[in-house]
Amino acid sequence: MNEVIEYRNYAEYKQELDTELKKTAEGFVRIGYLLKVARDTRILAESGYQNVVEFAKAEYGIDKTQVSRFMNINDKFSEGGYAPELKAEYQGFGYAKLSIMLSLPDEVNEVLTPDLSKSEIQQLKEDVDEEKKTTDIEVMLEEKDSVQQSLDTNLEKTMYQLGKDAPEIYKKLWISAVKNGETGKHFIENLIPNEQAVYTVRIPGVGAHMLAITENSDEVKLLNLRDASRNEMYSKEDIENAFGKISHVAGTWRESWEKEYGEKLPEEKGKVAPVQPKSAPRKESKVISTIKKKDDVQQAAEPPKEQTLHDVDPKIPKPDPKNTEENVTDPVINDSETNKNVVNSQENVSKPEENVSEQGENVPEEQIPGQDDIMNHPEYLPEKKTDKQIIEDAKRTVEAIRLTINDWEYTIPQGMLAAILDRVEYLKETLQELVKGDANEDDV
Repeated sequence: MNEVIEYRNYAEYKQELDTELKKTAEGFVRIGYLLKVARDTRILAESGYQNVVEFAKAEYGIDKTQVSRFMNINDKFSEGGYAPELKAEYQGFGYAKLSIMLSLPDEVNEVLTPDLSKSEIQQLKEDVDEEKKTTDIEVMLEEKDSVQQSLDTNLEKTMYQLGKDAPEIYKKLWISAVKNGETGKHFIENLIPNEQAVYTVRIPGVGAHMLAITENSDEVKLLNLRDASRNEMYSKEDIENAFGKISHVAGTWRESWEKEYGEKLPEEKGKVAPVQPKSAPRKESKVISTIKKKDDVQQAAEPPKEQTLHDVDPKIPKPDPKNTEENVTDPVINDSETNKNVVNSQENVSKPEENVSEQGENVPEEQIPGQDDIMNHPEYLPEKKTDKQIIEDAKRTVEAIRLTINDWEYTIPQGMLAAILDRVEYLKETLQELVKGDANEDDV
C-alpha cells in the first residue's frame, strides 16, 4: 500500500487540491493552444500527418468539430488570443460554458460570471439567437405600445415590459415599494435573490434588451441585443425610480397592474400554485427571460384542428372526408336518348353565350342606360406607380430578403422561409409592372 501524503494543515491541502482542479477544468485552453501550434508551425512535418485535423483524429480520437472548438475557445478567451492560459475574467467557467459563450457577443460575456449554470447561459444564447430571426425592417413595422413609448429612458421601457410580461415580478416589487414602503437595498434585493440576476425582455419596435444586476455593485448594465453601440449604464436607484413610474397607489397590486397596462390580468397569472410536498429548497434561476420564441407565437396563432368523435374515442370510425374541389367527382347522368352514361363534366355544361363579332373577337356587353362604370371614377382606382417608384419598391424588398437570410449559414427555419417566399413573390409582381408598362408615363 502506498504511503498517504501528509499535509501540515487544511490550508495547504486545499491549496494543492484547488491547483489540480483548476488544471483539470482549464486544461482545454492549453489543448487549444497546442493544436494551434500544430496548425501554425512545421512541428508535424516529421509525423507523417498532413494537418492538425488528421493528427488529432488519429492520435486522440478528436474530430474536426472538436479541434475547431478547442482552437476557437483559445482564440476568444485566452490571454492575447494565443496563449496556454485563460484571461482572468473567464477562469472558472469550464469547457461546456465557454463553448456556449463562443457565439455570444463580447458585451454579453462580460456580464456573465462562473456561478451561472450551463442551462442559464444556454437560455441567454437562445434569446440572442431568437432576436437574430427578426430583421430591422420587421422591428420597424412592429406595433408599439404608446404608453411604453412615452417613457423617457430605455431602462424605464425595460422595466415596463418586465412588469407586463412577468406579473409575479411586478407583484413582488409593488408590495415592496408601495405596500411596505421599502427603498434602496431592501427594494432592489427583490430583483437579486441570488447575488446576481440577468433579465431579458423584448420591447416592441426596439428589440431585445438584457438587464444585468449584481449585489456587490451599484452599476446596472442594460444591453441592446441588436446593437451593442446602444448599451447603457444605470444605477440601482434608477431602477427604483423607473418602477415608481409604472406603479400606482391602488387598493391592490392587481389593480395597479391593470391600471398601468390597460388590460385585465389573466386569471392564471395571478393564481398561486398548490402546496407541494416538502423537498430540498430549489434555487431561483439567475436568468429570467420573458422573450417568446417566434415559432411558438406563430403556432399559437394557427387555428386549432377541428376535433372529431374519432379523436375522443379511437373505436369510433373516422368521418368521411368533406367534399372539396379536389375530391368531388363528376356526377354521371343517364342519357335517355342514347341510353348511355354521360359524365356531367364542365365541358358538357352549357355556358352563357358571349357576344362575339363576325371576326371572332369579344364585344363588350351593351351597357344599360344610366348604368355607371368604375372607369368613370379614377379617384377610386389604385394610383399607378412611376418606374422610379417601382424600382425603389423592388430595392426595399430585395434588402428585406437579404436582411432576413443574412444570419443563416446552412438552414433557414420554416417560419422564416415562408416570409422570404412571400417577399420573393411580391418582388416578382413588382418587377412585372415594369414589363407590362403599367407605370404612370406622365411622371416618368
